[in-house]
Amino acid sequence: MSVLAILLILLIPIVTLCLESARLTPLVVTSLYLTPILFGYAELDARNDTHTSLLYCAAASCFIVGYLTHEKFRHRRRALIASSDRLHSPSRTAPGLRLFGWIVVMLTAYHFVVAGVPLFSADIETSRFDFTSSGLLGIPGRMFLFGLPFTVLLVTVASGGKLLQVSRAFVIFAWCAYAAANLLGGFKGGLVSVLTTMLLARSITSRPLSLRRMVVGWRIVVIVIALLYGGVISLRYRSLGLNSPADVVPYLAARATVSAAEPGYLVFARFGTDGTGGELFTQDTKYFLTKYLPFLPLEQSVAFPFEKTISAALSRTPISSTAFIVPVTIGAFPELVANLGIGIALSGMFLIGVVLSHLVSRAQRCTTALKGALFALAVYFLQIYILNGDLVYSFLNLSLMGVLLLLLYGVCQCPWMSFGAIEPRRFHARPRVAPAIPAAPLGDKP
Repeated sequence: MSVLAILLILLIPIVTLCLESARLTPLVVTSLYLTPILFGYAELDARNDTHTSLLYCAAASCFIVGYLTHEKFRHRRRALIASSDRLHSPSRTAPGLRLFGWIVVMLTAYHFVVAGVPLFSADIETSRFDFTSSGLLGIPGRMFLFGLPFTVLLVTVASGGKLLQVSRAFVIFAWCAYAAANLLGGFKGGLVSVLTTMLLARSITSRPLSLRRMVVGWRIVVIVIALLYGGVISLRYRSLGLNSPADVVPYLAARATVSAAEPGYLVFARFGTDGTGGELFTQDTKYFLTKYLPFLPLEQSVAFPFEKTISAALSRTPISSTAFIVPVTIGAFPELVANLGIGIALSGMFLIGVVLSHLVSRAQRCTTALKGALFALAVYFLQIYILNGDLVYSFLNLSLMGVLLLLLYGVCQCPWMSFGAIEPRRFHARPRVAPAIPAAPLGDKP
């Protein structure tokens, strides 16, 4: 592992932390998640005498520059919510919002009752990916995956910005339901996902958590519990072959670094840096449209998605429509390179940074809870895409879930609208968004 690669990799999170004043904003969180993956690429480079880690560092730098460029040149309207400005939480929650939250939680519970709880399954490694056996067009499984994150973002935005009546008890209920579902889901990173969503919610309500506050007090206990949970679950994965707790730490370290980098590294090795003219995107589009929208007049696709072919190659599993293949995380940059070539991929990473900054700022400026939560959900999906790849899958899921959640929320509001009991958009007079202020230089926070 070259010294230059190590220095560049360490520089990425340090720079973002400095520019964001050591606050855990979406930019910092994404950079911190990318750091161990980049170390994985550096390790693979050392084994094979390649330089993919330097290439990926350039891509991460383009992403950061894109994010900061948008921050610098947009009209900055910060949501200033001082603790003295906030009123006490109301004792009641807006009835439409309460009904929506309960429906999402009940559909998630229905999914676990019908499909089974992965945590208690004899084969937890495969049952955790069973999202469709609960029926109802796969909606209950989707509510577990995406409906619950949207719900906690919705109630947090509504409560933090005083946009709707939301009792503190209902906010706690939504977050507890989300955490419990991730515990039962059987994923090693289930509780880590909850923490990441919590950091996103804090940023959207313009109260990003500082790094110092994250590593002291009760929060560090939560982090330790999340890591211990991941270790315990790992012992139950048969394919890993872990025999004792002593094997867990080396496995988790490898999983966060080399194992996370191997799929993307294989993409570089197999497809090079010239690109395929978007052929892989076209293949994925046909596959997922056929899978999710079977009623469309499309030819039944016989090709498999890009991610599945890479996973099959890594695990040496014969690829078929019936064989179980563990999903892998290719990453946005290797996928862009394989499709569009290195030049366009680097430009694409810059554009992704711009889009992420735009979505965060729009979520912060929204004056209705629903719009704020929808933009926050888009940030949630984009962060997942940056780390995992699968552009077509991410875009289709965001579009379908956005429409589904919007329709469900509208239906939940109808009974109260018909009786003239429409909840006010706001329930106190203080504006959530401060007047526009001039853009500050990079790294300076007004």
